[in-house]
Amino acid sequence: MTNAPWLDACCASPLFRDLPRERTAALLEGRAELRSFSRGQDLDWYLRKLGIVTEGRLAVYNAGGTLLNQLHPGDMFGVSTVFTGYSSHITRISAAVNSAVVLIGEEELAAIFAEDFSVNRSYLAFLTDRIRFLNWKIDLFSASTAQQKLRLYLLHLRKEGSEVTVEPLARLGHTLGMGRASLYRVIEKLEGEGVIKRMERNRWQVDWERLCAE
Repeated sequence: MTNAPWLDACCASPLFRDLPRERTAALLEGRAELRSFSRGQDLDWYLRKLGIVTEGRLAVYNAGGTLLNQLHPGDMFGVSTVFTGYSSHITRISAAVNSAVVLIGEEELAAIFAEDFSVNRSYLAFLTDRIRFLNWKIDLFSASTAQQKLRLYLLHLRKEGSEVTVEPLARLGHTLGMGRASLYRVIEKLEGEGVIKRMERNRWQVDWERLCAE
């Protein structure tokens, strides 16, 4: 089982990335279900199961059919369907290309948590990151100006040090919900004020004290 190709994606997932490959294989032995499906096929059978993409690419849509996200090998889905009393999905997931996933049922997942607390901790860390991300999206949606949106975006990326890696500008404009002209104007404004300095390969240097004072 340690040589199974799908195990690579599981080892790269937020759930198991801190564990040795052999330990991940042992935890999944008899608890993982491998499923494959064709391009365009909806996933409507993963209720109360956590999924890990092992091959291909999945597309996630809201109830109105708007594309929300794309999932690649190592990404997880189905978090909102396990350990909950709800009996329906809140999003629709389909295969963007021919794909495969590993599914872990609710009881199997609980058994893994009981056997190795580090997986439990990784799962909680993943949920915490999701909550922070959703709160950031709410704040971003509520921001009234382009400058506020860019400020929130940069603060969301903030870690130790003054440098961050931002998305390519065309994609960044889509993320922030603004046109390219508006994005360029606010970038030039912050550069002129010394708040940011653009470097190579989408690296920006940020004066966090000035940015927080905006």
